[in-house]
Amino acid sequence: MSNTYRLIELVKKETGIESDYGIAKLINVTSQKLSNWKTGQSEANAINTLKLMKAANISIDDALKLMTENTANPSGVLPKSAENLYIM
Repeated sequence: MSNTYRLIELVKKETGIESDYGIAKLINVTSQKLSNWKTGQSEANAINTLKLMKAANISIDDALKLMTENTANPSGVLPKSAENLYIM
């Protein structure tokens, strides 16, 4: 699972937007670009990663934890409470 995939799934959960097309429109990229990120064919650049983070309403620290975790949180979704985040 790509790092960006996890972030996209968090955006879907936080915004209630279920489709990749809807997320792509939200951050102003093509559906194909979003699909490439999800499949690991490419990674989002810094600007698009920041757009995803803003859409998910998460901090840079939380995004880094999400994108570097392996099995500590298999669902790929961060808990709402900062107290529940594991420390790396």
